Amino acid sequence: MRTTFANLLLEEAKKNKNLELLTGDLGFGVLKDFIEKCPSQFTNCGIAEQNMLTVAGGMSSMGKEVVVYSIGNFPTFRALEQIRNDICYYNHNVKIVCIGGGYTYGSLGMSHHATEDIAIMRAMPNMTIFAPSDKFEATVCIKKMFEINGPCYLRLERDSNFDYHKKAEFTDLCNLQPVLLFNSNSAFVTYGTIIEEVFDLAKEKKIDLYTLPCLKPVDETKLVNILKKYQTIFCLEEHSIIGGLGDLISSIIAGTSEINCRVIKIGIKDKFLSDVGTQKYMRKCAKLDSESIRLLISKYERL
Repeated sequence: MRTTFANLLLEEAKKNKNLELLTGDLGFGVLKDFIEKCPSQFTNCGIAEQNMLTVAGGMSSMGKEVVVYSIGNFPTFRALEQIRNDICYYNHNVKIVCIGGGYTYGSLGMSHHATEDIAIMRAMPNMTIFAPSDKFEATVCIKKMFEINGPCYLRLERDSNFDYHKKAEFTDLCNLQPVLLFNSNSAFVTYGTIIEEVFDLAKEKKIDLYTLPCLKPVDETKLVNILKKYQTIFCLEEHSIIGGLGDLISSIIAGTSEINCRVIKIGIKDKFLSDVGTQKYMRKCAKLDSESIRLLISKYERL
């Protein structure tokens, strides 16, 4: 998905000379073409993310469309006050791109785990949040992001060679996107590449599977129309169970009398992991691997 982003960013920059890219002294391999072909639209702000987000807000106030690129927690947690005060408050046209959602950078330790970012960004007024599951969703989300005149947060993970969606196009990003449908009374709802941990399980158990590529805003009316068909909703995310997808779906269900179902949150428990390893290894440590999810699902099947 990083390659998809880099390609679409370059296309947009060629069309829109008002677009500016800021990076925190990283990503040069992915951004090489952009830097070579659009050098006047690129600034390396150095390892100074708080300053970078303030610069982004200032450039936007002068009419620029600004894309900020960094990894893990650095463009979010480290610069949260600047995002809140210098960007969201003024509804500035700044796109914050996080490369490394969840445990993507698990080998670099806890400081690089982006596992509370959705909760924090959801609390920011004016912020739109995209979290695609595959290259196809990434393409749609990134194109939509460039159409929005305001703050956006794009959460990307590693490049994926598999597209889960079969449709040629969808534009209703604020609604659930069907991946597998079996007319089941249970459904998985997820975002990000953790879909790979349940895709085969959903096929085997005949559990419907959806993604939600835009986590803010959402079309609650359309979500209710889908969710009310189910008795059990499994909300799966490579993110804390606090403030993420599970809480989003739970709040929608609690706000309507049309839905009578249980919500099972499958995510990162309220604790830090000190383990170090690949994203797959970290998922296993957090019990977000396919086998752990299978055992959890089996428990609820017996109830």
